[in-house]
Amino acid sequence: MEHAEFVERYKNGEIDVHIDKEAAGFFYEEKGFMPQYLRNQQRFIRFLFLGGTIGSIALFFYIPWYFALILLILSLQCAPKAQTMAAKGVLEASLKYPDIYYYSVSKGVLSVSERGSKHVTERHYTSYFHS
Repeated sequence: MEHAEFVERYKNGEIDVHIDKEAAGFFYEEKGFMPQYLRNQQRFIRFLFLGGTIGSIALFFYIPWYFALILLILSLQCAPKAQTMAAKGVLEASLKYPDIYYYSVSKGVLSVSERGSKHVTERHYTSYFHS
C-alpha cells in the first residue's frame, strides 16, 4: 500500500493499524530518524522509569519504606507506558513521513488490516490503532 493511500484510508477509518510495541522502541535509537520531539518524549518517559526505579530503591534507606514503595510502583508503571508511547510515535511519524512508513512496513513493525477483518496477529502485535 502506498503512503498516500495509507494516510487517506487511516483518516477515513477504513483500516486498522497494528504496531509491534517491542520493535517500535528501536526506532528511537538512531538520531535523526524519528522526529526530535518524539525522541524527547521517549527519553523523558524512560528517564522517569529508570531514575524513579533506582531512586526509589536508594530512598528505602532514607525515608519511610512506604513512601519509597509508592515511588517504586509509580516508576515501574512507566515501562509499559514507554512501549505504548513508542508505538503511537511510530504511527504518528508513519502518517507524516513516507520514509518512516515504508521502513516500518518493510521491517514488520507496522502492519495494516481491513477494518472489521479477522486479522490473525502474532503474539507481539499488541497495539491496535483506529482512526
